[in-house]
Formats: sequence, structure tokens, C-alpha cells
Amino acid sequence: MKNVQLCVTRDDVHAACYELLRSKPFKQSYQERGHIFKAIDQYADLPRILCDYSNYALERSHFYPYWGVLPRRDYGSNAPLSDLYYLHEQGHSIVAGYQENQPFSLWVNRLTQEEARTSVQSELAIYFHLPDLRAEVFTEQTIWADRFLKEDVKIFEGKDHRLPQGMDGSTSNWSLFEKDPELFTLFAMEKRAAIMQSSDPAALDEQEQVIHSYAANNFRWANIWRPVREKVEKAMLILDRAGEVDRGHALAAHLAFLQAETGDGICPFEQQAREFLAVMEDFKARLNVNYMDKTQAKA
Repeated sequence: MKNVQLCVTRDDVHAACYELLRSKPFKQSYQERGHIFKAIDQYADLPRILCDYSNYALERSHFYPYWGVLPRRDYGSNAPLSDLYYLHEQGHSIVAGYQENQPFSLWVNRLTQEEARTSVQSELAIYFHLPDLRAEVFTEQTIWADRFLKEDVKIFEGKDHRLPQGMDGSTSNWSLFEKDPELFTLFAMEKRAAIMQSSDPAALDEQEQVIHSYAANNFRWANIWRPVREKVEKAMLILDRAGEVDRGHALAAHLAFLQAETGDGICPFEQQAREFLAVMEDFKARLNVNYMDKTQAKA
């Protein structure tokens, strides 16, 4: 963690986050005070820290949003992918419901739900919020969101009885999203959970199998963070409560906490970074093996 930028006031957070925006749909949404403006405004509820990686290879899988920090990343000419990255990382911080002395099992359930909501927002709902975005990103591949965008699959499949009054099985995903985006998100989270918990992953399609594989990562992540989770939760609660009195002092104290955790190392919670990096390397290797097996089978 280096080149630290302290964003004390709400305006500081807005300015720093807007400067990171690169694609036309994201910038336009912010300028029109649409979805992206509202997301950044939620992110600005707390003072925030931006930084660069000291060691990208080590830190790229580290969970910086968990302790209120947003690392900058260079996606080259891929402006929309850059914007999606920041939306996802900010989303983790927005939904985090820190608690002291929360039992481990409840903490795992909470983090699982928070991760699901963040992923649905940045991997599916964002294309409904910004209809022009899909044509600019992942243009050469099919993504999970496409089946819902094209109405090939209803987000509420098998749950017509839970639709708002006046809607039925013929309702489009777009109409439901427009009328009740929160219910749309809930249906999407339930679909994602069903995929992750599937007892027959072989029956899943390619995009679903990737989502399914995240479940094991989540539990391995939780076990890695178990020894220090209460320290992080307490620090974030202090930042929140102290920030209600003096955001500048609260952020300075939080930075001091992170610097103490770094010590002479590369980043805060370096042991957790190294352990989860091994998890992600294994995950990528398994994904690549599965992809190669499918490619050879088709050949």
C-alpha cells in the first residue's frame, strides 16, 4: 500500500471517485446524478482512503474494501472494465454491516450475503441501470447477465407469485427492474445462491460453473480471515462512529491503524494476503483446466 490519498469530506470522496471514472456510460450517469452518482454518494458516507499497490502480484487479490481502502488499478484502454472494478470494490464497502463480537457462523453468513449483493450489482444489475454499457464491455464473450438482458431467462423464474401487483409470468425483466429494482436484486441473489449451492455442477452451463466455483473460495477466505476479523470489524466501527464527530481525525487514526498492521511489510494483513493469493492461484488453475477440458471435448 503506497501513494495514499486521504478523502476526508464527502466532497473529497466524490472528487476522487469521479476522477477514476473513464467510460461514457459511467460518467454520464454520474453527471446526471443517476445510479453512479448515488453509488458514490453512498460510498462517501465514510471518509475513505485510496492507494496504489506496493506489490501488485501479492495484493491484487487482497480484500482492501474490507477495511475501507480503495486500490487504484490500471486497465489500460479498457475504460468500462476499469469502471466496473471500482464499482465492485466500492460496493463491498457500501454494503458492509460491521459488528462487534459477531459469532463466526453469523459473520460468514453476513459476508456471503454482502458478497452476493455486491456481485449482483456490478455483474448484472449495472447493465439494467446503464443500458448502453453492455455494448462496450466483454464484447467478445457471453456473460451471465446476457440471458436476463435478452429475456431468455426470467429473473423471477418459478416465483411469479412474488411479483408486484399487476405483474405476472409475462412480465419482462426490464419491466420488473424498472418497477422494483430491489426485488429484482433479491431474485438475482437467490438465483446466484442456487447456482453456488448446486449439488450437480456438471449440469450447469459455463458461466454458472464459474459462479459455482466461487462458493469454495468464500469459505476458504472466511477461514483465512477468521483470526483477525474482529480486529477489522472493530476498526471500521471506530472509523464510522468517530467520523460522525470528526472525519479528518477519524481517518488519520484509521490510517495509523493500517500502518501499524503493515509494520515493515508490504501491506496491512500481509499474511492474509499471501494465504488468499494461494487460494486464487489454485482457483485460476482449476478454471483453466476446466476450460481446456471443454475445448478439447468440443474439438
